[in-house]
Amino acid sequence: MRRALCLLPLVIVAPSVIWIALDNSVWMWDQSIYGKGSVELFYAFIRSPGRWLRTLYIPQSQAPGISWLGEFFVPLGIFVGSIDVGLLLSIILTQAVTLLLVYRAVLDLSDRNEPVAIVSCLAMASAPLFVAMSHQYLTEPLQLCAITWFLSIMCFAPKWNKTIIAGQLLMAAPVAMLAKVSSPLYCVGPALIALWYFFRPAPASKQGRASRTQLVLVFVGALLLNLAAFGWYSRNIARVIEHVSVASFGPIAEIYGKSDTFLNTLTYWLEALRNGFFLPIILILIGLLGVSAATVHLMRRPIALRHFSVCALVSLCQILIVLVVFSFSSSGEVRYLLPVLPYIAVVISWSLARIGSSLVTRSAALLFLAQLMITYGQAFGLIGHFSTTPGWLVVPNRVTGQKEGVALNAIIAVTCTDIEAKPYLNLVGIEKPWLNEHSANYLAAKNRVLGKPVGCRYGSFGYENDPEKIWNHLISNIRYYITLNPDSNPVPLEDAHLAAINLNYLPTLERVQNSVSFELQPALLENPAVLIFRRKERLR
Repeated sequence: MRRALCLLPLVIVAPSVIWIALDNSVWMWDQSIYGKGSVELFYAFIRSPGRWLRTLYIPQSQAPGISWLGEFFVPLGIFVGSIDVGLLLSIILTQAVTLLLVYRAVLDLSDRNEPVAIVSCLAMASAPLFVAMSHQYLTEPLQLCAITWFLSIMCFAPKWNKTIIAGQLLMAAPVAMLAKVSSPLYCVGPALIALWYFFRPAPASKQGRASRTQLVLVFVGALLLNLAAFGWYSRNIARVIEHVSVASFGPIAEIYGKSDTFLNTLTYWLEALRNGFFLPIILILIGLLGVSAATVHLMRRPIALRHFSVCALVSLCQILIVLVVFSFSSSGEVRYLLPVLPYIAVVISWSLARIGSSLVTRSAALLFLAQLMITYGQAFGLIGHFSTTPGWLVVPNRVTGQKEGVALNAIIAVTCTDIEAKPYLNLVGIEKPWLNEHSANYLAAKNRVLGKPVGCRYGSFGYENDPEKIWNHLISNIRYYITLNPDSNPVPLEDAHLAAINLNYLPTLERVQNSVSFELQPALLENPAVLIFRRKERLR
């Protein structure tokens, strides 16, 4: 029975496999960056190991963990007929591993209370943000898995030998850092508890001992992971620091949020936490559960489940730390909350264990099962979205996404087939979810690995606001300029993000149209609104 329950995470995430099979969306900005990284790594690997090693450490500002993992799923994507699906299966598998880690940790903390452990799984899997991130090729699910690994180490630390604790920490740390540079913020509490058990002056635990072969494998794996993480960060630390600074404070961070007082920002994150992890009525019931459990705990002064109580307290502190730190930043991206989800699951599980009522536990299981069904109902468009539903929880884009994908393929076919000794540069002059430099580069990378001729790369304005610098770049370095007809595709001013990153869209388009240096190419049958200009002068 217990072995069968270990399959529960796979059963819970199975609907997401159907979701990704139905979706035809063109991947947006960050998804395409990570997807391009995975595809290029696989392409380099099949070409030569030396080239693959160089590609692993190509300069970039975002941690490469998801791209490194995803490269092994590119062949699966080719086999099933969609590299997108193959890469997203890596996300779903990561989510299933995360649920399994939480299940095993809570099962041990609760003295093998299987219903409580099942609730911990359901509480995580039913969270709207968890389901939403299962459908996006973003790094947060991998970071969530790494943070859950740290939480698991904290939970098992009292029973583990010190050597096992050290090996687990040495493996989890580089995985967390390769997932995302912000990972230490989410795992400082569990790491400190695990280190306390490692350094405490107590006899070595007789439980959790491993064979010499297992220990060798663990420490060899830890060594390789740490060398990989150290090598990557030593080459990219300056870029990483700049990226973190720009993404957290200043005008670029405010594109994804706003600068406000600490209390107002804290209120925003509390609301985001509520909306990301609970439906409104369920949050109220879980809140009552927590208050009841705290009351029982204070009245009974229990001896049993002492370590469970410590883990629950650390989880609460860890949630508070994240919310407080976020409240000093201008960014408001709600997906950054995903790694605190296992701490919420531990607190809920502790509450059920402290109350000790099978009826309450079963009721909680039914509540989260209902939330799971409602959340997937929203994801598949069977139930309308609530006002509190996170923006990342979207229905499969089956029609519009197909049209956009066809149009982007046509753009690549026109602008990226001339093969030269050195790839030439094309510039995308507008930022749309389906048309931007990263989406174009990702599609070009997929074409390359599938054997189609590709001889270019794509760029954009970035955050450059100087019109003269943009123009000098246009007339000296590019082959094609790609944009959209503003009459057919206006930038929605009510969308603050799109409006901010498209400030140069119209002025630059007007200048290109009036320039003798560019020649408008025939309209695309797939989407006549696409405007493609070829520069007349010979490339330098």
